[in-house]
Amino acid sequence: LQRVAWRLEDDKLYRMSWPYVDRAFDDQATSTLLIDRIREVKVRFLDSKNEWHDLWPLPDALANGNTLLQPAAIEVTLVMEDWGEIIRYFKVPG
Repeated sequence: LQRVAWRLEDDKLYRMSWPYVDRAFDDQATSTLLIDRIREVKVRFLDSKNEWHDLWPLPDALANGNTLLQPAAIEVTLVMEDWGEIIRYFKVPG
């Protein structure tokens, strides 16, 4: 397991990673440039009812007794200067 994050800065997409999953270890992240000339990054999450959401976990999930920890799938859309819109879907195991 590894803690990771993605950051869009100045039209560049970076992958950040930490040596520990636990946030208690506040080490510096390693930042790697993945791709440049990105105009926009959009992420959506598919729930078990086949409905798309812009946030995960759902804001009212615990209040409604829904303890679903992971989405069924994730959609990532990159809008690039030279390639246009690229959409990729990732099934989440579980």
